[in-house]
Amino acid sequence: MKLISARQASLWDMEHAFSAKEARDVVQQHLSAGQKIEGLQSLRSAMMLNFDSQVVQQVESGEWVLIKPEANCFNWGQFDKAVRDQRVMEVMQHPIVQPKPVVLVVQMLDSEILEPLVSRLYTAIIDGVSQTRTIDALGITHLPESAKGAKVVIKLT
Repeated sequence: MKLISARQASLWDMEHAFSAKEARDVVQQHLSAGQKIEGLQSLRSAMMLNFDSQVVQQVESGEWVLIKPEANCFNWGQFDKAVRDQRVMEVMQHPIVQPKPVVLVVQMLDSEILEPLVSRLYTAIIDGVSQTRTIDALGITHLPESAKGAKVVIKLT
């Protein structure tokens, strides 16, 4: 909320101003509660007698107007859909590069008969981190790629 002189008010200010009666009530409430109103000091400095009743009289007569708080807010909602649509079109034209996880494909074979080990649980220890995994029906498993020279241990359970 802001008090301004009616002589200095723009059309925008006047559109967003309280009526004289509403402004009087709001100013009286703020003065009695000791709350601040922006522009009140300017009004007081322009008056000969600095009484609250004189302040209320200036507002009630319309010489000073009280501007609503929403007058200084901007409604971004009207741009939301257009901005979102524009962003979608930009992403469609230039898709964001998705990182592809690098994996190590390993086929597990029985060392004696050279048949694939199928549907078995195993523990993979990669760089000291242990994970329980499963071998698929073809004897193949996928391990995340580790750093160069990292130690990989596979233990069948």
